[in-house]
Amino acid sequence: MDFTVLRRCFRFTDRYRKSSQKKSSQKAILEKYKKRCGILRLLCVMLLMIVVGMFVVATTSNSPNILNYEDKIQNKGKNWEE
Repeated sequence: MDFTVLRRCFRFTDRYRKSSQKKSSQKAILEKYKKRCGILRLLCVMLLMIVVGMFVVATTSNSPNILNYEDKIQNKGKNWEE
């Protein structure tokens, strides 16, 4: 009985198993990164909404802030002079 043929068959099946394991591990890694990407996108959108909200509050409020403090202070000075 020739065992070289059987050895070649076993080697082929081992290679096939290893390649399928690599493919499944690559798919698992890809899924993990897709999940992370989705979470990061959601986080970026939320942070963008927060920044836009901060600018809306800053522009609509009556108290002096970094955007309009100079005008407010000059108006107060003009009111004191009168």
